[in-house]
Amino acid sequence: MPFEWSEAHVLGVAALDDEHRRLMALLHRSVGALFGPTAALERSSLVDRMVQALSDHCAWEEALMAEMGYPGLYDHANDHARAIVGASMFRRYIDTNSGRGVALDIAFLEDAFLEHVCSADAGLARFIKARTEVMPTAAAVPTVPLVAMGPGNAVFSS
Repeated sequence: MPFEWSEAHVLGVAALDDEHRRLMALLHRSVGALFGPTAALERSSLVDRMVQALSDHCAWEEALMAEMGYPGLYDHANDHARAIVGASMFRRYIDTNSGRGVALDIAFLEDAFLEHVCSADAGLARFIKARTEVMPTAAAVPTVPLVAMGPGNAVFSS
């Protein structure tokens, strides 16, 4: 199943690791629901919620970088913008496709997310760890509640 968190993805900064772990769990549940019994009726809505969760995550990370004076903010924010555009394009694609093509695209999105975590976010983590001050408290982790949608499936609530 796509979007499985692994301890290999841990960056060593609790706020970043917790946020990535939370986002991966939400994406994992949503992808599972895409292929579940509600998929035909809820597919577009599920993808919209996944895009919103990604957007919220990027906004949180960018606020953290701005507050800490991270010198790589501009490039990192550009990576985020490309990811959000890609996820939005996936939203349009999923309306007309299903099955293996969608599964391959989900695998591509997962790989892109994990590549970003292991490269750009790893650089941010190194910057944070090199600083002597405590993580800013103003950058609270966004919370997106879950709601059950059938046995074993959960998706973002609106």
